[in-house]
This record gives sequence, C-alpha cells and structure tokens, in this order.
Amino acid sequence: LPRFDSETLEVNKIYPIEGLLGKEQMQVLDPKMAPSLKRVGGFVSSILEAAKKLKDKKLRKSRTRMAMYLHYMLKFYSAKGGRSKMKALGRAEIPQKMQDHLIQEFSNKKTDGDEIILDMTALHKTSLVCRLCIVSLIASGFAINSASVDVLAKTLKMTAPKLKKYFREVGARVAKSVVRLKAPLTFPEHKKRSR
Repeated sequence: LPRFDSETLEVNKIYPIEGLLGKEQMQVLDPKMAPSLKRVGGFVSSILEAAKKLKDKKLRKSRTRMAMYLHYMLKFYSAKGGRSKMKALGRAEIPQKMQDHLIQEFSNKKTDGDEIILDMTALHKTSLVCRLCIVSLIASGFAINSASVDVLAKTLKMTAPKLKKYFREVGARVAKSVVRLKAPLTFPEHKKRSR
C-alpha cells in the first residue's frame, strides 16, 4: 500500500496524494486536458462528470486529477503483459512520465536486445488493484455506490465480490449499497491459518 495515516480523523488525509504521485506525475495530470482523454470508460467518465459539477474549484481540480490517474492506471492494467505490453502502452496514449511511473511502480522492466519486456507479477497486480481502489475512492469523494463498483469490476475483468475484498484491504468499509473510506482507517483482521 502507498503511504497512509491510520491515525488521522480527516478522511482526505488518510492516503495523501503526495504518497501516490510525485510532482512530475502531478504535472501530467492537468485538469484542463481531461476533455481530451480518449476512450474513457464509464466509471471514470461518471467521476469526471461529477467533478465538473463541484463548486469548490480546488476540490474539482483534485478529483479530476485523480480521475485522470485512474484512467491511466486502468489503461496500464488492461494492456497485455510481456513483450506486447510496451506496444500496447504506446497505443494507450498514456503520457510518457505517467507511463514511466506506472512501469516503475507496477512491473519489472527487462530488456531482450532492443526489446523491452514488462513483467507483472501477482504482487504487482495486487498492488495495482489496491492503488486503483484507493484512487477510485479519492476521485469519488470517498464513497462509491454498488452499481459503480460493478462497473469497475467489469472493467477489471473480475467479480464485484473479489473487487470488494480489495477495497476492504485498503481500509474501506463495504456495505450492501456503498463502499466508503472513513477515518480513522481500519484494516480487516486476517484469520490465521492452522497447520
């Protein structure tokens, strides 16, 4: 998980944006560029639409940036692995600085002659899905309704119950109709396996 503050009583300070992205990546996420994003999925599109309606300019800008980051992470997630992942990323229209960030955070980069190969281990995929959950919550105002969770799960090609487990792992509370991040942060207790 990225840096978090489990003691804070302010939900917006649980996962600080600085712990998710560096200054270079934040510069790439220019809210003015959001309308030019290509092939935005339904989940990200609904977040961008909700952000447009916010009166608070700073909050609108922040949520738009997080929606853009989510968009790029989803593109990275859906790109095929191995030798073809670099080619798929080239077609995904992810800005280079963001692409470099995603490759560094969520894969092993190898070279085979002139060819670059990206290897995503199970740990990388888990880390990416957890980050997707965190960014989804931030971009959505810390609450996501069940219908939106279903849409995101479909985008990730997993079941909604499995995705909800990931939301629990990042400290979100999952109810029948909503997934919500609340302060103070609480993580699920893991049952010890008996041998």
